[in-house]
Amino acid sequence: MDSKSENSTEILTVDFYEVDAGWLFFTLRVGQQTFEGRFSDIYDPILDLRVWLEAISEGVQQTSFIYNLGWQVLLYF
Repeated sequence: MDSKSENSTEILTVDFYEVDAGWLFFTLRVGQQTFEGRFSDIYDPILDLRVWLEAISEGVQQTSFIYNLGWQVLLYF
């Protein structure tokens, strides 16, 4: 099976694979692109991530997600 569904839309997968000392490690995959990261229990963005991914899947053109690592804040559009 390739990374596209029947309607040629890229399939997004999110894998949560380890919990260690307040960190939740994850991998996002779309086609051949991969992003690995970790969420902290102090700056827990999981609900915000869900809302962002839902907006993207529904075709919302202007949406963002703030990923606070504690020492660095990333903003995804």
